[in-house]
Amino acid sequence: MTREYSLLGGAEQTNQYRVAIKREAEGRGGSIAFHDALDIGEEVAVSAPVAGMTLDDTAEHHVFVAGGIGITAIIGLLNGLASASSAEVHYCVRSAESAPYLDDLRGFGAPVHVHDSSVGTRLDVGELIETCSPTTTLYFCGPPGLMSDISTATSSWPAARVRSETFTPAQDLAAEGGDEPFEVYVNGVGKTIQVCAEETMLSALRRSGVHVDSSCEAGQCGTCVLEYTEGDVLHRDSILDDDERTEMLTPCVSRARGRMAIDL
Repeated sequence: MTREYSLLGGAEQTNQYRVAIKREAEGRGGSIAFHDALDIGEEVAVSAPVAGMTLDDTAEHHVFVAGGIGITAIIGLLNGLASASSAEVHYCVRSAESAPYLDDLRGFGAPVHVHDSSVGTRLDVGELIETCSPTTTLYFCGPPGLMSDISTATSSWPAARVRSETFTPAQDLAAEGGDEPFEVYVNGVGKTIQVCAEETMLSALRRSGVHVDSSCEAGQCGTCVLEYTEGDVLHRDSILDDDERTEMLTPCVSRARGRMAIDL
């Protein structure tokens, strides 16, 4: 089992990695394994950190928006922010009384705005975006609803000024009625594999004896990216740009209409 988590410490902290893992009973098993199966003192294998959301050195002002456990990605960025930087933090929580890392946030020195659903002070995304100047860069991480609202509100912004990290795979909002089965031809192997409606392409490949490395299995890390040579692909990742999507896909979340062919 391999999982990726946001580092809470700054990039200069090479003697330890600090992460926060919320137990998700309906998740894919990683958080449950950490909470229920591991004991203090047990060893786990870790890799060197990989690049995620990064700070914009050209920004004159930084706006950070976090929802729920998305605060971990934001804290990692704040740890790397120069002390003289102009910044503000918006933290969306169900209740300020139980919000994790609130004291840590206030220790960074930037103004912290807590949007507490329990008392009706939800974040007005549209109003926030309107107050941002053309030299502001926005960073955000949180639940799907918040991510979608901010992405929509900033759709006209230059891509470099909107930066995000997501913990759930992007969904093809145009698809209706659930996923459809399709088939994958593996070039060089000469094998055609049927992908059922309720399984991922990655699972189908493995079921058929075709090994593909993976990590997050949510379309976020790029470990499982493959090239394809034909097919109408439904891209659901959050890492490939439009040019890359003309020849690459993430089999952990992406699907196809009808038939497609991939290279290993």
